[in-house]
Amino acid sequence: IATALAIMAVASTGYIGGWLVAHQGEISQKLSSKVSDREAITLRNANKDMQDKLRSLGWVWRDKKWQRIVNTNSRGSK
Repeated sequence: IATALAIMAVASTGYIGGWLVAHQGEISQKLSSKVSDREAITLRNANKDMQDKLRSLGWVWRDKKWQRIVNTNSRGSK
């Protein structure tokens, strides 16, 4: 039984190692795309924070650009 288990362990390790070597390019590509996904999430969060800040300062996104909201109150501000 011990010999059979040892043979199975060596065969399994060899198979897994061979598969990893054969798919090294795909694995590297997936790992590098995960880094890009993390960077995209970070940028998305930063963009959301900037958007909220601009809106709080009276800017709005229209016609593919940021535009200042003009105060149309006839009395003006004091």
